Amino acid sequence: MPTQNKTAEPLKVDRSTVTTLVITGAPRLDAITVFLEDFGRRDCPNESDPSYQTAQGKITINCWNVYWSGVGPRNVADVCRRLRQALHP
Repeated sequence: MPTQNKTAEPLKVDRSTVTTLVITGAPRLDAITVFLEDFGRRDCPNESDPSYQTAQGKITINCWNVYWSGVGPRNVADVCRRLRQALHP
């Protein structure tokens, strides 16, 4: 059965400002990376101020991060369990 192709909407790309902080020197800890991302302002009118705007943003704190490109038939929970068993027999 043939399907009809629809024209895709153009992608929207937004810019944001990101400040990256790297915190080091804490005993027994790897570096802690903090990302402060400002998305800018958006209109948020209310009864007392119809022109009110609010700021938007996101904070990401990364102190431990692991990526596996392939874990075989296991899921990530299985890999973590096996890793913990190996580190703490």
